[in-house]
Amino acid sequence: MTAKIQFKENEMRTAIAQMRRGAKELRECIHQTQSFAGLIEKGALVGEGGTQFQTIIKSTLNSKIEDIAQKLEEQARFAEIELEQLLKAASQLR
Repeated sequence: MTAKIQFKENEMRTAIAQMRRGAKELRECIHQTQSFAGLIEKGALVGEGGTQFQTIIKSTLNSKIEDIAQKLEEQARFAEIELEQLLKAASQLR
C-alpha cells in the first residue's frame, strides 16, 4: 500500500508569505522600540528605572524579537523547499 500525501499549494504559499510578512513586521517593531528607547534616553523616563528599561529594550527585548523574526524566515524557507519537493514529486507521478 502506498502512502498518499495531500497538500494545498495555495494555502502553503499563503502561509509562506505570512511568515515572511510577520518577520518583516517584527523587524519594524524593533525599529519602533529603538525609537522608544531613544525617547527614554532623552529624558522621557528619568532615573535608574528609565535607564534599566532602556537597557532591557535594547538588549533583551529586541534580541528576542529578532530571534523570532529569524525563526519565521527559517520556517518560510523550509516550507518553500518542502512545497517545491512536493510539486516535483507530484509532477513525476503524472
